[in-house]
Amino acid sequence: AAAFNALIHMYGKLRMSAQAFAAYREMAALGLEPGIKTYNALILACSRDGDLAAAEGLLQQMKVAGIRPSEYTFGTLISMYVHASQPKQALKTFAAMVRSGVEPNPVHFTSLIDLYSRGGSGEGLAKADKIYSMMRQRGIPPNEVTLSCLIDACARVDDVDRAFRYYQEACEAGLAPSDASHNQLIRICTTADRVDDALALVKHMVKRHGQIQEPALDSLVRALSHKHVEKAVRVFRLLQALKLEGTNLTLRHLVHACAKGGYPDEAHGFYRDLKARGSSAGPRAGSSLLRALCRAGRAHQALDVWAELRREQCWPAPRAVLDVIAACAKGNMLPQALGILEEFRAEPAWAELLEPGLEEPVGNLFDALINRFCFAGQTAPALQLYDAYLSLSWDSDRRRAAEGQAPHGGLARPALKLSMATLAFLESCCARDEAHAHRAFDVRGEMRRYTERKRQAAADMPRKISHHFDEEEAWLGDGEGGEGEGWDPDGNGGEGPH
Repeated sequence: AAAFNALIHMYGKLRMSAQAFAAYREMAALGLEPGIKTYNALILACSRDGDLAAAEGLLQQMKVAGIRPSEYTFGTLISMYVHASQPKQALKTFAAMVRSGVEPNPVHFTSLIDLYSRGGSGEGLAKADKIYSMMRQRGIPPNEVTLSCLIDACARVDDVDRAFRYYQEACEAGLAPSDASHNQLIRICTTADRVDDALALVKHMVKRHGQIQEPALDSLVRALSHKHVEKAVRVFRLLQALKLEGTNLTLRHLVHACAKGGYPDEAHGFYRDLKARGSSAGPRAGSSLLRALCRAGRAHQALDVWAELRREQCWPAPRAVLDVIAACAKGNMLPQALGILEEFRAEPAWAELLEPGLEEPVGNLFDALINRFCFAGQTAPALQLYDAYLSLSWDSDRRRAAEGQAPHGGLARPALKLSMATLAFLESCCARDEAHAHRAFDVRGEMRRYTERKRQAAADMPRKISHHFDEEEAWLGDGEGGEGEGWDPDGNGGEGPH
């Protein structure tokens, strides 16, 4: 019998349930009585195949044969119900085990806790907590798997405080939590924006030379990057010191966060790390980096990043493009500024320059560029910019008219406009340049449009009524006669002409 039991157990471990039952039948044919080890080995084979019906049938055969199920028998069946997501049957089997006098062990409790921790709801966590309380009342300490299941249940509902409570109780019960449990806590703290708690755990693990998992640190860096840029950079440096790389997604978060937080050197360094990996920064991080470099006066670096983004077919946000053009203009790189602007005109994003909040800075940019080209005596590119401005200006007017904001609706002055001084400067340059003298008339026409719209805006404004006297009474009188009763155009007391 012992040889058959060993053979059946081996078949069960190898997921060869058909051979296991064949050996069982052969054993019976030889007149050998199966025992608790035989049935446990067969139930193991059923568990590997997920055959609940066969396992339940074997349990009934045990009862008929008068064989009392062991804690292993009940534990395997409970585990099968857990994997089949049948909580009622799992609890029913657990209750039957207790009634039969078999003392539950940590594996039984942990299986039930795992079952309810998967629900991802407060109700599931409450049930898992109830089973954990039963376990503690029986004086059974949690093991590493129990703690992991409990922390996972807390993570699904973002209950960080309860996760730390379980952690503390496990430590008090004599368990030395593994690095895996600490990494779980770091992740749940990060998700719940408890970055200080996560950092404290990281420091604890570093002091005890624990193995910090890359995903845990990686997610912590991303969480820190939203509000605590300097801490995010330090944790990322720790990650690198531990010979961990971090993901490309984390590097993009760092590029964006450092650029927005006023750290252009760090942002550019993380960008170079991305490029060394053969990865792209993407439009969000790329746009933030361009703006940071332009604000720092690093037009040449911004142009290099711009060129790399364009080679990757990545188009930055409109504000970033405007910043690059402005930086080129300030650095007297006028051909580059004009080239980027013309490239931008061919993109669908060009229409985004008319979005609310952008029209004024766009007008200011055209003002500055046209003035710089005029000062340089380059009338042709100045007119090229003027034509691009005109196209945008008319598009802006049409859009505002379609939205019910036509000039006669109270918004006569254009939202996108050049200054009169710039237009006058451009007109004088055209008049002096024989090749473009005819364009002076176009510019004058735009100046007349401005003047007319300004006049119309003034006419559309309601006339202010003086608060020093009642205007209606002054013109019409108070209706009671007497001196100053009204306006007498003839000056004869209202008697008519003599």
